[in-house]
Amino acid sequence: MGILQVLFKENFIVRSGSYFLDIDLITVMIGYLLIQSGRLGSCIFAFVLGMLVDLFAAGVPGLFALIYLLVFLSIELGSRLFDLQTIKGPMILVFLGALVRQFCLVGLLDIFAYRVHFSANLFLGFAVSAAATGAIAPFVFFLFDRIKTSWPGQWRESL
Repeated sequence: MGILQVLFKENFIVRSGSYFLDIDLITVMIGYLLIQSGRLGSCIFAFVLGMLVDLFAAGVPGLFALIYLLVFLSIELGSRLFDLQTIKGPMILVFLGALVRQFCLVGLLDIFAYRVHFSANLFLGFAVSAAATGAIAPFVFFLFDRIKTSWPGQWRESL
């Protein structure tokens, strides 16, 4: 699922004409894996998907690997403050992770001499994108849970 996100995200954004809304499913998947698999699985997933994004992006090598590791750290640190077993906890954590991703991306691009024009619209876009990413998190978590519970049942029936 994460690989499809990496491969087709830009194509989807261009076709839909929505440059303002940047929903990041990788951040949602990092949060889900943190809840279901723990720190190690989520951290490895964040690093590998970050490296995969770096492979297909024309930018600074290692940038997205660092960004998604920072997203993992922000979600993991936030998980100590919020209950992950409720609906609000993962929504807030994914929202914060998406904000961290946006701010780190712009901050690191500015550090690496890519000129970024800071404006109120930029920060509004960050907030809207992070809110949308956080809002879809419970639905994606539910979908992943349904897939996870139906997969072993189908596997046993086919044996």
